[in-house]
Amino acid sequence: MNRKLRLGVLLFLALLSVFDIVTTFRGTQTILGFSPYQTAFSGVFALIIGVTLVATSSVFHTAKYSHNIFFKLLPILWLVLFSYDVYTSYLGNLSFMYGNASIADITQEQLLILVPTTIFVSISSIIISYMTKD
Repeated sequence: MNRKLRLGVLLFLALLSVFDIVTTFRGTQTILGFSPYQTAFSGVFALIIGVTLVATSSVFHTAKYSHNIFFKLLPILWLVLFSYDVYTSYLGNLSFMYGNASIADITQEQLLILVPTTIFVSISSIIISYMTKD
């Protein structure tokens, strides 16, 4: 891939990854609440998930070649965090796109926008992980 094009794609994906952290934060707040402690936990957890997803290729590489049982189980933890990220990003995108609408209130057309947006935003960090892999 052309160097400038690659850099542009990585920059675009980095912006999407930041947005993923923001939507994960907002989705976690939707679940936990908006008190200062819940907001702080939501922020820290969103950052942990974001960093874990950017490290996807390292997580799977380490699990593949390690003899330590903890490292062998990392992909399971990664899957749990990724699933949580997709769900909370969905809630965050729902909140940003449609305000206080609940999942039951959105139309099929809105769902056709919401679901692909959530998936694309959620996998952006994983794509970065593999694009920057040594």
